[in-house]
Amino acid sequence: MADYLKRYLGKYKWWYIIGAAMIVAKTYMASLGPEYVRRAVDYLKADFDQSVLLQYVLLIVLFSLGTGIFLYAMRRITIGASRLIENDIRNDFFAKLQSLDMNFFHHNRIGDLMARSTNDLNNIRSVFGPAVMYSVNLLLSFLVYPYMMFKISPELTFWALVPIPVMAFVVYTFGQQIYKMQQEIQAQYSIIS
Repeated sequence: MADYLKRYLGKYKWWYIIGAAMIVAKTYMASLGPEYVRRAVDYLKADFDQSVLLQYVLLIVLFSLGTGIFLYAMRRITIGASRLIENDIRNDFFAKLQSLDMNFFHHNRIGDLMARSTNDLNNIRSVFGPAVMYSVNLLLSFLVYPYMMFKISPELTFWALVPIPVMAFVVYTFGQQIYKMQQEIQAQYSIIS
């Protein structure tokens, strides 16, 4: 299985490396904005020079634009790679189907083949695209943002992180229900002849 995956992932490894770099850049840019908001608010408490305040505003806008640009690039590159992998697998699957003897089609349900050529390949694309991208993004976010939040307010950070285990449980529960429904849908496809 690893060789099979390596064949497709290896072909587009630079897409994933560049996509990961975009995730790092996006996270970095997003982490700078709140710090400069804090500095601007602290500056307003102490002094008021419109030119300095304008510099803070411009930096905050620049960081927001940078975050948006890197977020777009991250999605475009990573999901683009997953679509290319999906296309390669779909073409290989179709080529394999064309090489099979007619006996194969008499002994296997057409619904199963349809499910594999549509739903299963869409699920593969989701794993190679959004799942990889959001997993790396989530990991990096959990490494960077709590630290940045803690620097601003430890108490507020604590209260912001308290609901996360509850949210994780809810997401897991819904994920299990969605998985069961997906299995039922796959079973219905196999009934089609």
